Amino acid sequence: MKRQRKNGGDYDIFQDSKHSIEEPNSNFNQHRREVIKYAIEKNLSTAIANFNNFTSSTNNFQMPKLKETEWDKILNHISIISFLQGLNIGGKVYNGYSIITNTKNKEVVSEDSIYILDDGYYHNPLEEELSSNLSGSARGILNIDLERKAYSMGTNTKYYYPTPAFASYSSVVSQSKVSDAENIYKYFDDLKSSTEGKNLAMLYYTALARERYEMYRTDNSFK
Repeated sequence: MKRQRKNGGDYDIFQDSKHSIEEPNSNFNQHRREVIKYAIEKNLSTAIANFNNFTSSTNNFQMPKLKETEWDKILNHISIISFLQGLNIGGKVYNGYSIITNTKNKEVVSEDSIYILDDGYYHNPLEEELSSNLSGSARGILNIDLERKAYSMGTNTKYYYPTPAFASYSSVVSQSKVSDAENIYKYFDDLKSSTEGKNLAMLYYTALARERYEMYRTDNSFK
């Protein structure tokens, strides 16, 4: 299946020798983003234009220009977008929007939903030097399994943690020792030269695949 580039030429959506389809820079992921963005922008623009034709308001409502970082939130998580335009706030007219995302659910498991659990602490998988400090009992875990849950017993409400653990201060709380890598797949690919790096990648990918209800796909890079 071919797709025309905006700047000329075409590319195969499903054939990409440089990237897995899950990677942010893959042909498939770029095409996925374009299709979803186009559908959202077209439908909202049409709805807003129709509203402008029938409303008695003197305001000209328009589809706002969203930033790429905001599209990242919308396209990779369960999200709600709220638009508010034409609100008189005393001498000025307010036009704005807000985006609310849910990053803690089982329906959509993103790359940043996985932590590495080890010796009672959970770590950001991008924590610097994490691979060389893990014990043999380390494993990947979904973020919602670290959240407090509630259940009812008669008239009482009881609370518990599915997986009791403390957050790593340097990688989860202050995030002072977290790599600024934008592509987690490339980050783990760069670690494959060491046995420790391969082990960390295996923990992460196995947990990610498990929570997405998929079987871990063996990759020669991590054998």
